[in-house]
Amino acid sequence: MEVLMSHIGLRDIFVITDDSSEDVNNKKTVKERSMKFANNEYKARSSFGWPKQVELKNREIAGMQAVYDEIPSLDSGDSNTILNYLQVLSKNRKKILCFMKGYRHRETKGYLYSNRQITDDYMCQLVLAETSPGAPCALAHNTSTQKRQKARRVFDKSNQANPADDGRRTVIAYGDASLPGMKKRYTPILVKRTQRALAKKAIVIPVDEFRTSITCCKCYRKLDQKYEAQTLVFSLCSKRKRRLRLKGQKNAAMYCLDDDRYVICRTSQCSERMPGNFPPAIYQLKQCKLCPAGNGQDIAWQRDINAAINIRSIMVSYIEAGHKILSRYPSLTRGGAFGVQQPTRSGTSKYSSLQQYRQFLDTANV
Repeated sequence: MEVLMSHIGLRDIFVITDDSSEDVNNKKTVKERSMKFANNEYKARSSFGWPKQVELKNREIAGMQAVYDEIPSLDSGDSNTILNYLQVLSKNRKKILCFMKGYRHRETKGYLYSNRQITDDYMCQLVLAETSPGAPCALAHNTSTQKRQKARRVFDKSNQANPADDGRRTVIAYGDASLPGMKKRYTPILVKRTQRALAKKAIVIPVDEFRTSITCCKCYRKLDQKYEAQTLVFSLCSKRKRRLRLKGQKNAAMYCLDDDRYVICRTSQCSERMPGNFPPAIYQLKQCKLCPAGNGQDIAWQRDINAAINIRSIMVSYIEAGHKILSRYPSLTRGGAFGVQQPTRSGTSKYSSLQQYRQFLDTANV
């Protein structure tokens, strides 16, 4: 049985590690013992931008682009904008329905679903060490029907030859966060979807992430920022804005629009801009000053790696304490004090060690 941990990162879908804080003690071991799957990698592997390109092409072929151009944006609209939006949809609902139930549109949606399923399966294999990072995979829209049928036959034969799935004995402590998305214009975090996909191949135990990223995984004291957070100051105006790439320009930029949605000027060159304060930036690097577990030296931790190790220690102490909820370290509990290293355990443990729990799972064929 293998014990893993999965944590939802700031810009990563997950960050995993399979060792305790004693084993992960320098940059080399962190690189060897941890792995992450970035949000940009998911977009690239699932061909996130391909459906949009095909959708625009299908609209042009069907003569539907003019209809979609009439639909107003709801990014920053009032009640009148919402009413106008509903009126436009009601007027063009039959045209939009005929377009969406067409073969080309349904084919694109089917390819998009298959690509996401392929990417989800790759993420599970990456967590269970069944594939290597960066391994190539063929997406649905890049393969023919004959190739997909052949791949299904090979997959069915391999499952019949190897009915036993050793991955079911892998225990994953999964950070039970509920985040709808990261930042504006970023792909939403697939927290629950990734958790459900992993639950089909391993034993997934949700763990509360409270204080895991701000508590040192060695001495259980509160971590400080490695670098001082500075308040970001930008200049803003009250006009409507939209990111556009005008003719003759290489990259898209933010432009200010008037009431009729015509471009006035670039937002960075607007004469009505006024300074406005933004929240401090969140830095990934944390620091434990004069760490007692590090011979009194300063230890720098990557935020997600530190949280992953803490979540793993929570699950291990939970198993060793005989599934006691109060087995968490006090510094990782709500209302607990920082710096207390011994977990609070009530009662006797059903399993005296993690090895006995592994033997129990092996005997029960979990």
